[in-house]
Amino acid sequence: AKAAVLALSQDKNPHAFGGVDLVAQLEARVATAAPITGRIEDAFDPTDEFGGDYANVVGQAYAAQALSLVGSANATSVTAFLLAQQCDKGYFRQYFTADKTRTDQSCQGAPRAERGASTDATALAVLALQDVKGAPAKKAVKRAVAWLEDTQLGSGGFTDTGKTSAASNTNSTGLAGWALGETGATDSAALAAAAVRAQQVVANPCAQELAKEVGAVAYDFDTLTDGQGTGITKKTSDQWRRASAQALPVLRWAPRAAGDLTVTAPRTVAVGKPWTIRLTGVAPGERVCGQGMNERFERWPGRNPITRTTLVFDEVGSRTYTIWVGTQHRQLTVRVTG
Repeated sequence: AKAAVLALSQDKNPHAFGGVDLVAQLEARVATAAPITGRIEDAFDPTDEFGGDYANVVGQAYAAQALSLVGSANATSVTAFLLAQQCDKGYFRQYFTADKTRTDQSCQGAPRAERGASTDATALAVLALQDVKGAPAKKAVKRAVAWLEDTQLGSGGFTDTGKTSAASNTNSTGLAGWALGETGATDSAALAAAAVRAQQVVANPCAQELAKEVGAVAYDFDTLTDGQGTGITKKTSDQWRRASAQALPVLRWAPRAAGDLTVTAPRTVAVGKPWTIRLTGVAPGERVCGQGMNERFERWPGRNPITRTTLVFDEVGSRTYTIWVGTQHRQLTVRVTG
């Protein structure tokens, strides 16, 4: 299903992609008997201890998209089964009902424990349904978009389950923001893009051990902080790759800075007194990195651009800082008096 969508997105023939008829293979994976008519199923050897049917709503979304685009006879049943995975609140769950013999295979017909919300599955279902014609698909998209907007955090980010009490991650934020942008909810998409940009590696001194990984997107702020200290390791590289790939599309909606970058500060400050660096021309999501002779600081943005940052000195002397915003930088010198 995913490979067929890839082929179609690149204007290639999914009936002969790398010598493989992806459509025929996908159609062969569609169940034709009730109660799971339209559900995709993995082919596996029951005698293999590692074998199993791992198909889920994400794959079902890709299947509905691909088969609808090629005009497959299976498109209607596959789409209907996908739409049945949308729960009453508007989100899509990630996994099908475990019991394939259960009469009602919909989300609402499943045991309560199998109705959990998935931001990723919801976003991917919205993206897939853009290529499915008909009122039911349009209605499902409208309900799913409303749920995504309701569960967006104040920071612009998203959690994987839609629970606003949990921490956001760039995987879910990237996919949700992408779906919102494609459906015209561009203000919400811009907020998501800013949240992702805040966790993207940029070429300035605060990158530290990530200096050679410019452009990579961390899964969350803890991952970014750890990476600044240790770099991307063999153990963490897969998470970085997945986060970067899923977060990338939403950056199309990343808002620009208003005006040119300026950095100003008082020429003289007193020991122990707070003083403020004021900035203009900072885009939402851009981090501010300060580099002094023996110190470095970084400020994390929220949904709005940073306009100032406050420091306190504990000894007299002259301090020169280079202030980085993204890859731009400005220099300032402050004299600290007793």
